[in-house]
Amino acid sequence: TADLHSNNVAEVGRIAQRLETRLAERFDGLLTEQQFIDQTQMRQLIGFSSSVAGCVALMVALLIVGYQQRTALIQRLEWQASTDGLTGVLNRRAWDSGYAMTLSRANRIGLPVSVVMLDLDHFKRFNDRYGHGAGDKILRLTAQALQRSTRVTDIVARYGGEEFALCLEGCAAEEAKALLERIKAKLPGGMTFSAGVTVTEGSEPPSVVLERADRTLYAAKQAGRNLVLLSSEIHLKPTSATDANVMLSLKSTATI
Repeated sequence: TADLHSNNVAEVGRIAQRLETRLAERFDGLLTEQQFIDQTQMRQLIGFSSSVAGCVALMVALLIVGYQQRTALIQRLEWQASTDGLTGVLNRRAWDSGYAMTLSRANRIGLPVSVVMLDLDHFKRFNDRYGHGAGDKILRLTAQALQRSTRVTDIVARYGGEEFALCLEGCAAEEAKALLERIKAKLPGGMTFSAGVTVTEGSEPPSVVLERADRTLYAAKQAGRNLVLLSSEIHLKPTSATDANVMLSLKSTATI
């Protein structure tokens, strides 16, 4: 009986040991399987995160490219809206806003501003003789001569047809006249221009200053063209700018 009991105890021990071994093996298997699942999920998560990051990076890149393209398009449209297509200088619209701002700024800081109205002499006759292509070339060359001879801060604009306007901040009238004489010598094909120059140092309305420059230009043309006149060199009646109201009265022939 004692031997049987011992055998039973031993058998129970062996069974328990086998069961423990199988449970341990199963646990290890489950642990390994869970680790594999965890690693797989982690790789999937990393892959998903990388994919999301890639998509985000792509979206950001597309947004940056789109912004740059939109900015470039806006700048191009602004340039086209403010530039004369033939000559490359500012157009009448850009002149109106820039000229008024310059006069306002100069008035605040106490700087003189010379305003110039300039007209190519006998341009219609030139067009009729040489053709509109040659006339367009003269307009472009004139605009280039004006731009190259002035400062970046100066305003050069095609005012209309063969007429140009200049706004020279911090420039006295005599300096503006000397500048225009130098530019006139650079024009090709024997082309000349007439110009009227006026200066303002106060809070005059822009329209008043521009009208004075325009009437001075008219006086230069009436005096024979190929002439740069200062408004201070002539007497202008303070009425409407008609032919009868612009009277040339040179103060000194030495100044012409």
